[in-house]
Amino acid sequence: MYSALVEPAVAGAATAAHTVLTTGLHSPFATSSAGPATSNHFNSLLASVQGQGVQGLVGLKSGDLQGVISALSPQQQLAMSQQLMGSKVTVENQGGQLVQGIASQLQLVNGTPVFNVAGHNYNLGNLMSVLQTSAVA
Repeated sequence: MYSALVEPAVAGAATAAHTVLTTGLHSPFATSSAGPATSNHFNSLLASVQGQGVQGLVGLKSGDLQGVISALSPQQQLAMSQQLMGSKVTVENQGGQLVQGIASQLQLVNGTPVFNVAGHNYNLGNLMSVLQTSAVA
């Protein structure tokens, strides 16, 4: 009985998260037809994320990943955090060390999505790479 209630809710949340994440991303770089190469590079990264959702983040360099994250609205950051649950990620801890683990236990702290990796809480600003997603299409 519970699975009949939970499964549609989970599917609906996943669809909503994908929709929020893949629409309305804006480049932090000024864009024009004669704009710098970094603008074109960033726009192609955004297009990848728009087309693939969180799967489009796999393999991005940390600087590119942070550029994508900074272009997201708070709602899109929450959607990205939801999609990261169960994914293998690398985060940077307060000491500057890289920690790998599975993203879990998403919560909102003062309106900011916070997730757990290897027993410690991190936000998207700490995310250095997405190694493998738990993509459930």
